[in-house]
Amino acid sequence: MWYIITTSLCTVLLVTLTNGASFNKDSALQGRNEQRIGPNKGVSRFRRFFGVCGNQMYSTAMFLCCDDTLIPRTTTARLMCCGSESYNPLTQMCCDANPHSKIGFRQPSCCGSDPYDANYTLCCDNTPLPKVGVQSACCGSHVYDMATQICCDSYVQFKPGIHSVCCGSLAYDVNTQLCCEGLPVRKVGNHSACCGRMAYDVQNQLCCENRVVPKPSPYSACCPAEHYPTSYNTVTQLCCAGFVYPASPGVRCCGAMMYHTRMNMCCDGSLILPILVTGCRGFA
Repeated sequence: MWYIITTSLCTVLLVTLTNGASFNKDSALQGRNEQRIGPNKGVSRFRRFFGVCGNQMYSTAMFLCCDDTLIPRTTTARLMCCGSESYNPLTQMCCDANPHSKIGFRQPSCCGSDPYDANYTLCCDNTPLPKVGVQSACCGSHVYDMATQICCDSYVQFKPGIHSVCCGSLAYDVNTQLCCEGLPVRKVGNHSACCGRMAYDVQNQLCCENRVVPKPSPYSACCPAEHYPTSYNTVTQLCCAGFVYPASPGVRCCGAMMYHTRMNMCCDGSLILPILVTGCRGFA
């Protein structure tokens, strides 16, 4: 009796384990199939071979959808969209939503809406221009060689020397020239400086109101004038409104004239005798 009961229980347990293993195997296989083709085989195939372009259905194997426009696939190449058109990325390139044939094979690129080969051409202001040397660069809408030329305010200038820089739209050599108010000016000495649009030697000359005047002594200074300034010696001379007078004790300026404080008085730019009035209050 016990033998029959034990045999029945073992048989039931064996059948249960066998069914469970079969169920797990089928579940794993179903999971792999869903991962490969999706949970719904029909929907996966539809999404793979068909699509919607705008308001119409199309076959992805026969057409390409670019900006809601259907374009037939006429070749076996892998086409891509360029705006509302298609192009082959192996032989073409897309520049500003327009397909163009590639120019060159080393460094093809776009310059605005035009293709160019960056190995032989430069893109200057969206215009492809041929290189003019090994050190070519853009200068506005022009190309120049940095070895022999310089770009100043979008203008190409030849270098006047080794140490050339820009002076406005012109080029000058800092070793031999100065830039004075946007104009290159040749140096006049070892200690040159600008005086307006002229160059002067600070050791031997003075710059007075943008005019170069001689510097006769180390104590020289400018004597401003309305039209033609001059220089004077601050130790031995006196500058009165552009006029130079000999300096002496008691001598002063009264406008453009000089006077001696013992003999005259200066009232509102006019000389008077001190014996006529007492101070400037009585002078009208």
